Amino acid sequence: MTLSSLVFSEYRIATYAIALVVGWLVSLVMTSIVRRASIKLGFVDNPGGRKTQAKPVALGGGVAVLGGALAAAAVAFLFADFALTVTFFGQDARQLAGLALAAFATLVLGLYDDARDLRGLYKLIGQVGIAGVLVYLGLKIPMLSIFGSDVELGWVSIPLSIFWLVGSTNAINLLDGIDGLASSIGMVLCLTLAAINAYFGQFPEAVVTLAMAGALFGFLRFNFAPASIYLGDAGSMVIGLVIGAIALQTNLKTPAFVAMVVPLAVWAVPILDSGAAIVRRRLTGRSIFAPDRGHLHHALLSRGWTVSQASLFITLICSVTCLSAVLGVIWQNELIVVVTVAIVVVFLISSRTFGHVEFELLRNRLRESGISLRSKETREDRAQHGTVRLQGSHEWGVMWDSLVESAPGYGLTKLQLTIHMPAVHEAFYASWRAPKTSKHTADSVWRLSHPLLVDGVPVGKLEVAGVADDPDRSTLSQITQVLDFLEPIEDDIRQVKESLTHAAAAKRAQPAPPVAHLETSLAGR
Repeated sequence: MTLSSLVFSEYRIATYAIALVVGWLVSLVMTSIVRRASIKLGFVDNPGGRKTQAKPVALGGGVAVLGGALAAAAVAFLFADFALTVTFFGQDARQLAGLALAAFATLVLGLYDDARDLRGLYKLIGQVGIAGVLVYLGLKIPMLSIFGSDVELGWVSIPLSIFWLVGSTNAINLLDGIDGLASSIGMVLCLTLAAINAYFGQFPEAVVTLAMAGALFGFLRFNFAPASIYLGDAGSMVIGLVIGAIALQTNLKTPAFVAMVVPLAVWAVPILDSGAAIVRRRLTGRSIFAPDRGHLHHALLSRGWTVSQASLFITLICSVTCLSAVLGVIWQNELIVVVTVAIVVVFLISSRTFGHVEFELLRNRLRESGISLRSKETREDRAQHGTVRLQGSHEWGVMWDSLVESAPGYGLTKLQLTIHMPAVHEAFYASWRAPKTSKHTADSVWRLSHPLLVDGVPVGKLEVAGVADDPDRSTLSQITQVLDFLEPIEDDIRQVKESLTHAAAAKRAQPAPPVAHLETSLAGR
């Protein structure tokens, strides 16, 4: 190694260290200032609804994180040798300046959302516009490379790149559910991208991600459980945008095999969490945008883990997948990442830590599809019946079994029950379909969708279908009898909810007792 190359290498290491340390220090100071200012201005996240904090917590953490990252990157670039920064007078400077402006615009959009609760559509329009500017500046996916095969995207690269950046912007936000989680994962992802870019000599990208990692590390001092300040949508969206943009930039400036390794490993945990949410909500008849307590961190908390334990565990599995990305890059082997991610997913599902509920829902749906593909005679002889406990420990099966047992006597052909009570960590899904007969024609079947309410608050939904097969009784008369039959359900759900609420308030770790009288009341009607 020549003297000039040695000095060049030392400059890089020193610059990387400056980016990390300055980001940490500036973020420490700024977070403390922002926290006090937010409390004074009333810019706080108040308890209530699905929130778990006992008192108001300051918002605006994204201001401190972005401020720390920008300050650290600026100091690092000023310190760096001219030989390291000469490329900034070309495309690098243009794209990095664009990323800084895009991050600032995302911060403003997020702050407005935190303060005024911006409608989802308007927020999405803003995110698409910001992503479009970055794509216009040249930050787009020109091709896809999968196991050595390159596919030119052409004009498709524009919408695909916008989709990637918007998805990245929201990915961290989906995980921002407990103290310290989003900032911890963001720090791990930034360090991973920094290591990969440093390995390939991509100095600007390494500096930016190290500056962001340092800023997040400083912010964690105030954000880890119990948090005294939150990132808010502003902070989580900024982190996601920066990580997504740098990951895309990394793919553009590194060997083709990295194009698969980096996204798969970096976003493995967010993709698993959001993918499971889509499956869970779609297969239980709920909107995919409807909030629930089925995310990975909720699953861990329901097992009795503390917030700190859950946050550290998720950060650990994210670190494992990210480490596989670094090793895959060094050894130029994509299979390392694919196998590692697969092992993590299989472990979570097989240990019933997370994903087993969604797997069970998928299995039930595939089983129903298999039955529907069989011969007509087979379909008529088989009833379809499945239950899945989505969350909690209450024995909803007592209620459900009573419903199914009594359903044929009322001419019912289908029952579908959804219980969703996030305040007491309970969710349940069950479906039943009677054996199909010649009476089940399209003209003879009636359907009813009944929202379940407790004190005016939705706690679930019951969908019922029946067949009008009695010539001496009108369809409306049959439906009236069915409604009378189903009337006790809401009262019993209210008792369950009250029991679970009292148990939680008293901090008694025991399941609510089954509502035994429901079985008797339903069976006797």
